[in-house]
Amino acid sequence: GLMLIEDCAQSFGATHEGRQTGAIGLAAAFSFFPSKNLGACGDGGLITTRDDAVADEIRMLRNHGRRVDGYEHEVVGYNSRLDELQAAILRVKLGHIEEFNRQRRRVAASYRERLAGTSLEMPFEDGLGRHVYHQFTTLAPAGRREALQAALKAASIASAIY
Repeated sequence: GLMLIEDCAQSFGATHEGRQTGAIGLAAAFSFFPSKNLGACGDGGLITTRDDAVADEIRMLRNHGRRVDGYEHEVVGYNSRLDELQAAILRVKLGHIEEFNRQRRRVAASYRERLAGTSLEMPFEDGLGRHVYHQFTTLAPAGRREALQAALKAASIASAIY
């Protein structure tokens, strides 16, 4: 069968068909980079899996290629353990993530309302899940993007090509 590895860098708290993102595939990767919806103050991340063998390999890779109980390096690994300061920051922010996600959904609803009737394509929603709107990405009609960005800039509204 097909092996699904989810990129959940911007979807912490999102759901699809009643399941949290990160719980759908064999494994999932979350980013805690400061600009993400659950960001620390430095680099960090998380990999989730229900497969014990995959979890063991990930633990070994993040710990210099060593198994947890030894000093023998089985493979070339990395020093990728989350430090205590980042963990402490994330622990506090985790308690507020639903509130942050609700606020982003309210802002997205306001954008949808105010942009209704324009030629912009809005983010897709199929009613099967709950979006967290880490970004509110729109698609402008061909040849209109530059004019739209200029108008936004003139109104002191930031925009970026994403």
